[in-house]
Amino acid sequence: MNKNNLNKFTELVKKYKIIYFDNNWKISFPSENFIKYPYKLKNEEVILSFTNNIYIVYNTKTKLVKCFFNNDIDYVQSEYFINDFTINNGYIDYCLKYVILNKVRLSNCLILGLGIGNIPNALIQKFNSKINLIDCVEINKTLCIIYETFFNISKKIKIYNEKAEIFILNKSKLYDYMFIDIPCFVITNKFMKNIYKISKKNCIIQINLIGVGINKIDFNKIFRDFIIITRKIIDENNIYIITK
Repeated sequence: MNKNNLNKFTELVKKYKIIYFDNNWKISFPSENFIKYPYKLKNEEVILSFTNNIYIVYNTKTKLVKCFFNNDIDYVQSEYFINDFTINNGYIDYCLKYVILNKVRLSNCLILGLGIGNIPNALIQKFNSKINLIDCVEINKTLCIIYETFFNISKKIKIYNEKAEIFILNKSKLYDYMFIDIPCFVITNKFMKNIYKISKKNCIIQINLIGVGINKIDFNKIFRDFIIITRKIIDENNIYIITK
């Protein structure tokens, strides 16, 4: 496990309360537009703005890092404690506990929807010796750069800035474990057929269904080629665990 990136992050947030990155990833302290950001910082918090679109809030006491999008600051896109990589999130905790209790095979992992790296970092922290690689796919380029710059803790974790539905096409690589955390409209019959092709026998696939229109989609039909192990609703997150 390599903490060089995390060390770079923690050194940066020791020096400044407000940090703004422009489109060229140059730092200024602070920007006039950034000051208008409607998030009230606590005394122990530091905020990083990435081109005024994505915000990272870091609590220097608790070591909790949170990610917000500018268009919805009331919704925490992802969060976790960087001192021990535990997750501050109910549905992710549930999924990881399932992995532990059921001794899920983790040699080759695929994460669709990276955020700031909750799942890959937790997997490396808990199961590093069992993991050969973790491929992470994220459509948002800025999130990819943030993670690679500050939060990637292992050479086993590979980041791909691509649409999930494009990445899984014509892949020869097969996966033992998948975590899918992308908008529900992407998860179609065609999408799941391609997921089926790249999953090994007994591959465990954990899916967080999010987005508008979720109640109008028949996921039992979309998952018909798989065995549905369980479905659980946690804090408005619809979690399916399925296998091949």
